[in-house]
Amino acid sequence: APASAPAAGPTSTTAAGSARATPKGPRTVYIDVRELQASPLLLAGLRAQGLRVITTSLKGADCEVSTRVGLLRLSIKDAPAYLREPAKAAQIHRLAQLYARPVLVLEADRPRGPFATKQTFVESHRSLLAALLRMKISVLFAHTQQDTVEEIAGLARAEADKGYAIDPAWPETAPEHYLKFLLSVPMVSHLTARLLLHGGKFKCMRDIINCPASELSRIGYIGRERAEAIHAYFRRCFDSDLQK
Repeated sequence: APASAPAAGPTSTTAAGSARATPKGPRTVYIDVRELQASPLLLAGLRAQGLRVITTSLKGADCEVSTRVGLLRLSIKDAPAYLREPAKAAQIHRLAQLYARPVLVLEADRPRGPFATKQTFVESHRSLLAALLRMKISVLFAHTQQDTVEEIAGLARAEADKGYAIDPAWPETAPEHYLKFLLSVPMVSHLTARLLLHGGKFKCMRDIINCPASELSRIGYIGRERAEAIHAYFRRCFDSDLQK
């Protein structure tokens, strides 16, 4: 059964005026396991910033910074291919679908490369940036990997101040069969799966399957459209015995 929710810490007030509990403990981020080989200095840098870094297999992002932010890192020179090539375009769309606040970090390959500054990249790739804007993806620019570390650390702290921190009291591992099941559901990110498992609301998987879309939309900040898609998936895939 999912663990009960930990005791709440201090609260932060959102722009809408509602208060959310701020979990006690170090700021926590999830990093995809592929980063262990691709960017080992990234993990070391984040830990040096005082963050608790947990590596796991993510679905649709390189890093989960808060309960609503998923972040993807791209080399600036590779970014235009994400409009032209279907498989890469799907990765960007998945980021936008799975997170309430999707963020794309564009990293310069070298400090003096042809697109080493934000201005030169913007001038050369207006169509790409317009497409990202339509998908409501925030774009950050990083000259070095250390810049990326500082952007992620800054986002984690800012999100925590707004009440969206990942709870450090969550266990680093979840029941594997539950997690695999939830990750098989379209529109469910790794972070949403953990919120469903550890949020304390559900006693068993049957409760999750039977949860109305209106309630799902308030769990993990997934929003109405994604909640309705998840709810519809459960209705299609499970027989009436589980829908009671």
